[in-house]
Amino acid sequence: MLTGCIEAIELEEPELDSELVITGYISPGVATHQVEIFVSSPFGDLIPDYVNGASVAVVDEQGNSYPFEEKEAGVYTWNSENRPIQVGESFFLTVALADGRTYQSGVERIPQPIPIERSYFEVSTYVFTNEFGNPVQTKFVDGFVDVEIPSSEESALLRFETDRVYVFREVDWPKPPCDPRRFPSTCYILEGKSQPEEVVLLDGDDFQVGPVERIWVGRKRLDSTFNQLSVFSVIQKSTSRSSFSYWQDISKVSSPGGSIFDVPPSPVRGNIFNPDDLGEIVLGNFEAVNADTARVLVFPTDLDLNFVPPYCQPVRFRPCVYYAPCLACWLIPNYTMERPDYLP
Repeated sequence: MLTGCIEAIELEEPELDSELVITGYISPGVATHQVEIFVSSPFGDLIPDYVNGASVAVVDEQGNSYPFEEKEAGVYTWNSENRPIQVGESFFLTVALADGRTYQSGVERIPQPIPIERSYFEVSTYVFTNEFGNPVQTKFVDGFVDVEIPSSEESALLRFETDRVYVFREVDWPKPPCDPRRFPSTCYILEGKSQPEEVVLLDGDDFQVGPVERIWVGRKRLDSTFNQLSVFSVIQKSTSRSSFSYWQDISKVSSPGGSIFDVPPSPVRGNIFNPDDLGEIVLGNFEAVNADTARVLVFPTDLDLNFVPPYCQPVRFRPCVYYAPCLACWLIPNYTMERPDYLP
């Protein structure tokens, strides 16, 4: 008979730091401005610990303070309908936590607006080598915009973010042998904004005054989610030089590269600081932006979807058996049944 023993081994957990994060914006292009406050998790896959009970406000160059209201834990908003924001005005953020600690941002100036002249998409084919060494073709939907760099003493500094909404209609079961009383619903799936490593930046000083065409702003693999209408939203933000540099650093840290022997990057600090303890590391950034949004509609008829099998198709020899979301689209993450007002 084989025997063995088990010895208890105590593993010491490494001490990992959590940092306070304050992030938000102010813009003349929106009525409601938002600031988020949370404590970062040392593990990137965990939900951050949002901070409630803080006093948040923006202060203009005349010293007038405009308080934010706590919409939900860690999320603070200000509706500026009664206080229009103008290009050229300057603001900074103040935050007082419930434990008495105070924080402040650098001064941010509202930049000039730069509109998107044109937005469009193209389908691209790329060839990858799989794990067996065989070439594999993959198609993507790439988004592009054209802008006009104005003649101005102020640099045109642009940041592009994208998100997508696609329509998902539940399957309409055939009448017998399936349930004839079924009324399929329609869901709208909201995909999140670009990740930090996907943020696209453009420094107008690198271009001549005039049109800049075919600025790549995002990519999505062509799959079954394009079998119905998709709408890409391209958000173009004119920003300050300090915020532009902050997002450059964020993009560098977030982008894959280097090797396992590289020294881990230090946290990217924005313009938030503790005036009573300048050595405290505070993450996040408060920025003044002037935004423009363009919508890119992608219909199935615009694409070659012959090679993409539909997601909702019955199991072979079982005409009433489908993947669960095909019969209950609310099972898809980030769904809503409220049709966005910008959909045709």
